[in-house]
Amino acid sequence: MDGACREGGLIKGSEGGWLDGFAKFVGHGNAYLAELWGVFEGLTHARRLNFTHVELNVDSLVVVKVITSNGCGSMIGRFLSKRLEA
Repeated sequence: MDGACREGGLIKGSEGGWLDGFAKFVGHGNAYLAELWGVFEGLTHARRLNFTHVELNVDSLVVVKVITSNGCGSMIGRFLSKRLEA
């Protein structure tokens, strides 16, 4: 593997059915960065679809901590957290 990261996700309705999905090439990096970009892209996509209430499922405790602490300890985490607030 060359370190290239692709991230994607899906958006399900309140009953669990598929509503939409997304995928994005986020460049070279690691799983942590791909997860952060997945959160950012997923929430941005949900916003574009005019969803006002979302539930985010992430399988990385480190990413959850970065998001809930406004990116504390990570420059890219701070950047993405600030962008999500906008």
